[in-house]
This record gives sequence, structure tokens and C-alpha cells, in this order.
Amino acid sequence: MLMILDKTQLNKADINIKQALRIETSRKKFAVIDGDKLHLVNNLDRLIFDTLKASNLYSIEVYQLR
Repeated sequence: MLMILDKTQLNKADINIKQALRIETSRKKFAVIDGDKLHLVNNLDRLIFDTLKASNLYSIEVYQLR
């Protein structure tokens, strides 16, 4: 089961300035951090089953933006 954190908890995430700017200007619903990769998506199911199915789902962080 994934924990979906809110946007206020995003301040504690380990992201760089470029990623923070991408998140701030994005109109997507979710920000998913997988190690050093940032994914901005509207549909979590599609991201998980298409892109992240080979990675460890316990290591990703999901933040709800909207």
C-alpha cells in the first residue's frame, strides 16, 4: 500500500531546485519521487503499472499536489 502525502510534506523531500520548480509550475495531480527521478502525473495507476512495475514500490514517495 502506498502512502500519499500532501503538498505541505513535500518540503521535507530530498529534491533539487529544478525539481521544485517543475513541481511548483505543474498542473498535474501527483508528484512521484523514485530515487532521483521525478514523475509528474495525473493517473497513478498508469505510472505504476506502465513505468514503475520493475522498481521497488516501497522506495517511492507520492505527493498529492491538487
